[in-house]
Amino acid sequence: MTDTIAPPRATGSGRAAALVSEVLHPGIFSLVLPPAVGAVAAGWGGALWGLLACVFTAGIPLLIILGGVRRGRLSNHHMDRREERAAPLGLSVVSVAAGLGLLTFLNAPAPLRATVAALGAALAVTTLVNLWWKLSAHAATVSAAAVVLTAALGGPGAVSWLMVAVVCWARLRLGAHDPAQIGAGVLAGAGSAVLAWTVLS
Repeated sequence: MTDTIAPPRATGSGRAAALVSEVLHPGIFSLVLPPAVGAVAAGWGGALWGLLACVFTAGIPLLIILGGVRRGRLSNHHMDRREERAAPLGLSVVSVAAGLGLLTFLNAPAPLRATVAALGAALAVTTLVNLWWKLSAHAATVSAAAVVLTAALGGPGAVSWLMVAVVCWARLRLGAHDPAQIGAGVLAGAGSAVLAWTVLS
């Protein structure tokens, strides 16, 4: 009698990993981070600026991805196949860049602009690398978010690095990436976010 191995999502830890992948999806950070940082930087007015930013960091990219899923061009909203990613991710980079340009023109709070730039830089690096290799977008985005939260909140924000560890575990547990792809995602996301925040904050 041979042992059977349950698919990752069929086990307790697999279901937990799948839940983490959904709750801490890159789109969630693109939706939550701008208003949160805007509120810290400039109160309710900053939060409203953040909601405007969300149109470009989360709203338009989400419509692009869901449209691709509906048309059958994408296997799912995680875009698990590397070859599917170039067009939707590239268009999302254009959306974030347009949002950053608008926020700069309207003189939105500098920390908010730096947040959008950090998210956009992580996305741009992910898009470029994924032309040849399946770098983890989850790891890149959560690492960029941790950089932003640490820079905006100081010590309390550093706790967000725990999210990085949890997300990396989840993606490995699901077999979505190997350790090299996860590690590269962390380095790419954190490095590009540090550069963007330093320049624009």
